[in-house]
Amino acid sequence: MQKIRKGTIIIPLLWLALAVFTFFVYYMGNNNFKWIDIPTHLAGGMLVALIVNGKGSAVDLKKTFVLSLLVLLSWELFEIITSTVSRREFIVDIFQETAKNKTRDVAMGIIGFLSFVAIRR
Repeated sequence: MQKIRKGTIIIPLLWLALAVFTFFVYYMGNNNFKWIDIPTHLAGGMLVALIVNGKGSAVDLKKTFVLSLLVLLSWELFEIITSTVSRREFIVDIFQETAKNKTRDVAMGIIGFLSFVAIRR
């Protein structure tokens, strides 16, 4: 039986908790928790790297980074399309979708990826 690494369970649970809380913040329209966007993207970057890397213990840096970046950029594109197609910003107009916000979101995803690599090594 293969041993499950702690990060394999902790990362998805962390992201899920943040995602549920973020959805609650969006749904309620509460402006007091704008900061939640940052750790959610950080944990999202870790989760994407975990999924892309798979069960392997060795991290293929180039492959994992390129695929993770592709997913992160696709998510940001999804947010732009959703906010353009719908009459309102993504779900609720809490976070202004500025270039600065997009850049920070992708940067946090990359930092999440790097955190995953540091944890896995």
